[in-house]
Amino acid sequence: MTIDTFEGKDIQHLRDTNFPIVDPDTGNPVRFPRFGIDLDTDVLTASATYGLTDDLDLSVTVPILYSDFALHIVQFSTAGEMRADVSSSKTGVGPMPGA
Repeated sequence: MTIDTFEGKDIQHLRDTNFPIVDPDTGNPVRFPRFGIDLDTDVLTASATYGLTDDLDLSVTVPILYSDFALHIVQFSTAGEMRADVSSSKTGVGPMPGA
């Protein structure tokens, strides 16, 4: 699953050019002419069933999630221009059905 939009806007081309966002460390006004996000999530569902009797089965389902996140920023302030590209990924057990 790929997230493409946020509030109807393409997440690759988000921007905030309005002042004043104030940097809490320096007190300088900051604007973000480019703010892009990549977010992809893959889901694998593992399931097992065991027959307890001829008429009764026990089933367990475990969703495994892999998420890949990347952030691309261009920031302008009175101190100059800053560019940053950050990424991270994580694998883990997702929410359990019926829990």
